[in-house]
Amino acid sequence: MTKSYDAKLIHTGDNDCSIKYVNEAYVYRDLKQAFDNGANITVTVKSRSKPRSLQQNDFYWGYFLQFEIDCFKEFWGEVYDKKQIHDWNKQNFLGDTKVIESTGEIVRLPGSSAKLSTVEFEFKLDDIRQWFRMNFEWEIPYPEKQIPLKFK
Repeated sequence: MTKSYDAKLIHTGDNDCSIKYVNEAYVYRDLKQAFDNGANITVTVKSRSKPRSLQQNDFYWGYFLQFEIDCFKEFWGEVYDKKQIHDWNKQNFLGDTKVIESTGEIVRLPGSSAKLSTVEFEFKLDDIRQWFRMNFEWEIPYPEKQIPLKFK
C-alpha cells in the first residue's frame, strides 16, 4: 500500500535540513507498523512547484481580504471575518467547476491556494479583483500601488 503525506522541508544550513510533516504522528505510526510487519520501505522525496511567496501571503491576509470585507460591509451591510472571506474565495475563485452527468447541474468545488505558485496565485487574485470591479466598481489594489486615504 502506498501512502502520501504533505510535508515541508526545513533548511537550516548548508547541508542541514529536516522534514516537517503535517501530522507526524501518522507518519511515524505508519512507518513503525510497516517495519514491525517486515515491510520493505521506500521513501521518495519530490519537489513541488514553489508556492506563493511570504510577501504575497502577508499581502493577502493583511490587506487583500480586508478590501473584500470592506466592500461587502459597504454594499451589503454584511460583516465577515478574514477566514469567512478566504473560504468564500476558495469556493468561488480557487476551486473547480464540475458537471453532474445525470442532471447537467454545474457545481463549484472549493480549492486551495496553498499549492499555487506565485504566478498562479496572482492570476487568481486578478480574477477576484475583476469580480469586485465588475459587480461593485470596487478596486482592490496591487501591493505596489499607493492608496489614497479617505477620511470621513
